[in-house]
Amino acid sequence: MSNLLRLYTQDDCGYCVRMKRKLDQWGIEYETINISEDAKGKHFLKEQGLKTVPQLFFKDLKLNNVDTDNFDQHALLSSLRTTWPGQDSGVEDMS
Repeated sequence: MSNLLRLYTQDDCGYCVRMKRKLDQWGIEYETINISEDAKGKHFLKEQGLKTVPQLFFKDLKLNNVDTDNFDQHALLSSLRTTWPGQDSGVEDMS
């Protein structure tokens, strides 16, 4: 089964470790793409105009629009709800 969320990371990234820890604690499934090893992943971030990691995506929608320390379940759900306005996104309300 393919995960809907993709987390772009790189080697030796403390913020990436924090983001993974948060997603794991919230029970969110995601695919990790390490741009230190994945040229396509790195190219995708460059195409999006992004220069830092971690970056969390649902399809082509960037979900972490605040810094990692301030990224919480509410921020995640707010970003997902923009994809399905007025509809159930399929993610439980974790607030």
